[in-house]
Amino acid sequence: MIEAYVDVYYACHLNRRIVSGYTIKLLNNYVLWKSKNEAEYISVSYCVRECLFLSQLLSEMLSALVFTIVVYEDNQSAIKISSTLETKRSKHIDVRHCFPRELVANNKIKLVYIKSDDQVGDMFTKVLCEQKFSKF
Repeated sequence: MIEAYVDVYYACHLNRRIVSGYTIKLLNNYVLWKSKNEAEYISVSYCVRECLFLSQLLSEMLSALVFTIVVYEDNQSAIKISSTLETKRSKHIDVRHCFPRELVANNKIKLVYIKSDDQVGDMFTKVLCEQKFSKF
């Protein structure tokens, strides 16, 4: 099973940049992670792209279809944009980042809300206290 965690930290106090990060698990093992300066929905797009690649690779190696990929996201707006048509607030987003909508509609990707306290993607977007770092 493929699972992914996506998170974004807005306006980091050090440099006022937006930092996003994601990590992907395959059969409960972390196999890919990335930290980047992007916005939440665009970060979902990048994460989904990597999940699809991993899914296709597994399909070829195992000669079997990989079931729905679960992506955990703590931003409900990013989940909503990924599962609905364009809104006035998302028109500016480049077309190349809108393909998750089709994947959600076809049940290839499932975006699931996760509380920020349980967001493993935080490791790539902000400084964590020792307790939270150890938890992840």
